[in-house]
Amino acid sequence: MQAAMFVTEPKTDQRSKLASAVYNSYAQLIEEIAKVLQDNHYSAHELYEILIYKSYLRPAYFKDFQKFLRWAIREGYLDKGKIVSKTIQGIRIPNRFTKEQLLTYFRTLKDPRVAVASFLGFWSGLRIGDVIKLKIEDFDFEGEVIKIVQSKRSKDRIAPFLREGQVVIEKWIKYSGATEYLFPGGGSHSMATLHTPHISTKLISDGFSKIVREASLQRVDERYAALPGRRKNFTFHTFRHTFCTYHLEHEVSPAFVARAAGHADMKTTVGVYGHMATGTMMRAFRRSFEQGRRKSIEADPKLQQKPRKAEKGALAQLAEKFISGDMSEDVFLKKKQVLLDAGLS
Repeated sequence: MQAAMFVTEPKTDQRSKLASAVYNSYAQLIEEIAKVLQDNHYSAHELYEILIYKSYLRPAYFKDFQKFLRWAIREGYLDKGKIVSKTIQGIRIPNRFTKEQLLTYFRTLKDPRVAVASFLGFWSGLRIGDVIKLKIEDFDFEGEVIKIVQSKRSKDRIAPFLREGQVVIEKWIKYSGATEYLFPGGGSHSMATLHTPHISTKLISDGFSKIVREASLQRVDERYAALPGRRKNFTFHTFRHTFCTYHLEHEVSPAFVARAAGHADMKTTVGVYGHMATGTMMRAFRRSFEQGRRKSIEADPKLQQKPRKAEKGALAQLAEKFISGDMSEDVFLKKKQVLLDAGLS
């Protein structure tokens, strides 16, 4: 449990550590959260903002609050069902960008910061939270990798960064004047990120959404409309979906894709992105269809294609009409000259 996030530091007494936390400020916090969630559903971030406004918590301790929230749910003090989560049971095939959609998106982009962040999301399959926390020193251009520090569930990992993308990062560093963080902070849209040295995810996600609308790429599958939080929209995370799917379709080992994406379980890679990676599957079905078609043609002479006669040229067709009497000599000579002048034979 983290005490630094509280405006008033929790007091301890003679009870056990757990009981002390529950019966002091932790108990008050849990009670307040339960009241907030009584009539409405909120995400963890929304709850944190509300509690900051109510002077229960300090800004810039969102991770500590997340740990507290998980503990309170695990111990049964809060109802998990009241907290909005994007975790969905079963397989839900997410969206991915097609080549044409990617080209349209990047052609519409005007904000260089959003452009570079989007490039990293697609090029290396990074989450938006990974992108904003990148430092210049995290890039190893020679080794073609990026070090991702404290990603989802506080895990570090190594992600691929092919050297062809080096020029983009170097140009951005020169343009932005970045010295430590690739995207240094310059004002915050949230009290939760007031003192962070890098930009907030909101700046990038808002910029992404704006481009998607301007490029007319946003789509919603109405079959999901009745399910809260399950609308099939394009989000920044779609770059990551596209990255994983693309490399699976090009026969990169699922183990390598899982490692690059930082999946805790390779079942996520195979179970979700395996369903999206239809390119390899369709090539296999195409080969099967062509093989079966060739065997059918070989077995049935009626299906065998006869050699096509060479198509007659324009002059030859014109001559046939003159010979058959369908055209006078004057007309024939005039049309012949027109074809010759046009370089047709």
